[in-house]
Amino acid sequence: MSAQTWSNASHSDIATQLAIRLVLVVDLIALWISVHYVFAALNDLLDIKLADPNRPSGSGD
Repeated sequence: MSAQTWSNASHSDIATQLAIRLVLVVDLIALWISVHYVFAALNDLLDIKLADPNRPSGSGD
């Protein structure tokens, strides 16, 4: 193989590795945001329940 072919292959490998890392970082950020909002909603529900302990849970049953 010529030096140019090796150079193109290594650039392709580097681009692939960077793309995989970028996807993983974006996925981790999305997961963190999702977990953050779920726990924020649960915290709000807990605050409401602690403010009025006799309030029904709201399930309709």
